[in-house]
Amino acid sequence: MPTKEAIQNFWTNILTNPTPYNTEATWITEIERSAINIERHQFEDIDVGNVRDAVRKTQNWKTPGIDKIQNYYLKYFTSAHKHIAQLFNRMVKGLEPIDSWFTTVHVILIPKCDDTQDPKNWCPIACLPSMYKLLTSIMANELYVHCDKNDILAPEQRGCRRRVRGCKDHLMINKSILEDAHKCQKNLSMAWIDYRKAFDSMSHDWLLRILDLYKCPPIIRSFLEMVMPT
Repeated sequence: MPTKEAIQNFWTNILTNPTPYNTEATWITEIERSAINIERHQFEDIDVGNVRDAVRKTQNWKTPGIDKIQNYYLKYFTSAHKHIAQLFNRMVKGLEPIDSWFTTVHVILIPKCDDTQDPKNWCPIACLPSMYKLLTSIMANELYVHCDKNDILAPEQRGCRRRVRGCKDHLMINKSILEDAHKCQKNLSMAWIDYRKAFDSMSHDWLLRILDLYKCPPIIRSFLEMVMPT
């Protein structure tokens, strides 16, 4: 197993160092043009219904984060839902300070292969606080509704989409293409691209910019801007 210092250096280089993006890229102008007619999603307050719908989707005894709150209690202590909604509203509007525990993650490393000396061969499993996951689940649902309503997601995308089979769709398409090429003796060239730590190394500035471009709810953008540096 790698040393603690080696693991810290590896992930600090990915997660801490800012990743710039090309602000002059021509395709950004194309996105701005395509998004000009999108109406801004109206989401200004979190209500009891948002909390209830979010906790309903959780697994009762999934491992919690450092808050040690099991989803079971969030789900069935319904009298607390109103107070949770009120607290979330104060947090996202900057009226309530966000304590450090709220965004502190307990990480467990799982080896991906036999070469366990290299830090890159360990997969981090993050146990986030249950309250953080509940709030971000509410926001993720509002973002998905906005993207679905305005047809923002690319039709080729299958990951993170509802009512589809995710990557299984692409695997089935790939299998059909290969079988057809083999049966009909066709020349075929294909490429798979695997971006190294694609989500971990995403530019925070770009995430905020894309939320603006697609006219996502301002309270979601402002909340993410507050918690991303923590």
